[in-house]
Amino acid sequence: MLAPALFVGAIFLFAALRPQYSHLTDAVSELGARGTRNALAWNLVGFVAVGLLIAVFSWGLFRVTRSWAALLFVGLSGVTFAGTGVFPADMADLAAPGSRMHILVSLICFGAFVLGAFILGWRFFRLPGWRGVAIGSGILGLLALLTMPLRETAVPSGMAQRVSFTLYLAWIWVLSLGLWRQSGRAEYTSRP
Repeated sequence: MLAPALFVGAIFLFAALRPQYSHLTDAVSELGARGTRNALAWNLVGFVAVGLLIAVFSWGLFRVTRSWAALLFVGLSGVTFAGTGVFPADMADLAAPGSRMHILVSLICFGAFVLGAFILGWRFFRLPGWRGVAIGSGILGLLALLTMPLRETAVPSGMAQRVSFTLYLAWIWVLSLGLWRQSGRAEYTSRP
């Protein structure tokens, strides 16, 4: 549950340190882009720390649910989220190797989220006490797919990107809430 809160707090803090930064039009990656003020700090806090928290969370989710899909999709999304900070974009040259890696790990993170949302929704639906999490996961995955075309509309690009981040972080939060609620239970009658 800490990862989404850390990301939201960090994005507002680091954006406030750059008065010209706009949440409506600027990409989140611009906070950590090569050559920008506080880029290293943003990449370490906003991307790497948040991603590693999500990756560690995937292990806890696996331990409770015994779902290899949870370990794979949540873990992969967390590691690649951290990777966006390891490979900062060069906003002046999106064809540069670092920018390409940044874009690649971003796409893998989003793909792991969308696939994971549907697969975990289906798998967790069979677990006692996880139906709400399963439904929430599936809905967030569906919303992510439905909102993908926002970037091709008149919606400002920064806003469209924040919709994607919100859905992803909501997915992590929903899974975290499910784990927190179920962590006291010793046995599950069905495992995915």
